[in-house]
Amino acid sequence: MDDKRGMLRHFLATLVYRTQKALRGAPTDFGSFVPCDGVRSPAAQIRHMTSVLGYARTFFIGGRYSPEPLQSLEAEVARFHEIVADLARCIDSDAPLSVSPEQLLQGPLADALTHTGQIALLRRLAGSPVRPENFVYAAIDPQKLGSEQAKRRSAELRPISVVVRTPPIRAAQTTSAVRSLEIGRGRQSLLVAQHHRRIDTRGAPRGDPAGHAGDGRQHQDCADESCRVTRLEAVQE
Repeated sequence: MDDKRGMLRHFLATLVYRTQKALRGAPTDFGSFVPCDGVRSPAAQIRHMTSVLGYARTFFIGGRYSPEPLQSLEAEVARFHEIVADLARCIDSDAPLSVSPEQLLQGPLADALTHTGQIALLRRLAGSPVRPENFVYAAIDPQKLGSEQAKRRSAELRPISVVVRTPPIRAAQTTSAVRSLEIGRGRQSLLVAQHHRRIDTRGAPRGDPAGHAGDGRQHQDCADESCRVTRLEAVQE
């Protein structure tokens, strides 16, 4: 298998992993949940995803594919996994592909992943939101395309650092705040530390306890000459 087909296989596994995550732990009546007129139910979403992947398969084997509605979400999910496995076999084989791998990815495969996100949104609207996850570190196995997928890793929350600019401070200020974000079972503290700058009524900088020099030189720890940088550090507790 070449690298491009290998990437398609990994994408299929990602689709399955994220679909199962969106479905895991859903209420028993979730399959028929419709928040308003004109919105597909979760069962209808899975059926549409099956249809989209069946369409992707036609670029290997030809023909047409249009699945009939089934009576339950469970039945729709089982058929979804069957078509995923069949498409994976086509990708693994030497069967010619009538479009490029990039076209297959940007078309039906990307479309299917979009609908996975819609199912996750329906979970939230149904009052049963999906737990957040950093999918960069998810245990996705291209050989596992069934309903049994790995659970969310407990140590996946990693430190992040973000730098954003803030408006100028026009008076002596010392600003700091600590907020907490509940993310799944983990807890993160979002520390917002505002650099300080004292400015007199004429707008000229002067010395202050934060370490800014009276001659207008910036603090040695500041990356911006105007000393107007806010650094956000998110660390797992």
